[in-house]
Amino acid sequence: ASEGGALDLQTRAELTDFTSDYADAQRIQVDATVSQEGDRTTFDVTGSSTGLRVDQIGPDLLGDAQFAAKGALDGQKLTLDTLRITSPVVEATAEGTVNLATGAGDLTYDVGKVELGVLGPIYDLPVSGTASAEGTLGLTTGTAAQAPRLVGEARVANLSYEGSGIGDVRLTHDVVLSDTPNGTLELALTSGPYAPATVETAFRLDGQRLALSNL
Repeated sequence: ASEGGALDLQTRAELTDFTSDYADAQRIQVDATVSQEGDRTTFDVTGSSTGLRVDQIGPDLLGDAQFAAKGALDGQKLTLDTLRITSPVVEATAEGTVNLATGAGDLTYDVGKVELGVLGPIYDLPVSGTASAEGTLGLTTGTAAQAPRLVGEARVANLSYEGSGIGDVRLTHDVVLSDTPNGTLELALTSGPYAPATVETAFRLDGQRLALSNL
């Protein structure tokens, strides 16, 4: 519909029996509302999937997943007000802005829950616990010094390895994702039989060579 120079569009799309090397789904349904006025376009998208497989994680674990995205494109500036993904094993949200002309921007994320005890055995990892993470991915362009930068914190509650309890773990990181990733890490055991304990280091990864400093 068009009113006063503005264009509004509502649509629904459905895809069944989707298959690819990385993901499959019995059904994907998407509902979208798009409004355009001048150079500004807003969007509100919601969707769901059934019978979803991602990599080696099958539908028996992922079950039904829901996703939503809301934001605006104003000229070359893309604003993501909300991105939300919910499934039985993963819950995550994100928001941020990106300049489509330069690629610069930032994305703030919050991963509220990842059940390691469910996902670990799929990848032959004898771990269990509930992981979560939050932080900011800064996107810049130009020289290697302006490579994307990831600053945040990851946590695992009730971590265990091969059935042995380790406790609660926190990893604080400030990492530059260049051709030679580098930054600082702080690993802290905040509860459990080995707590309290903290390890801090700076690192640089150059090909197969990992250099640690200030350990």
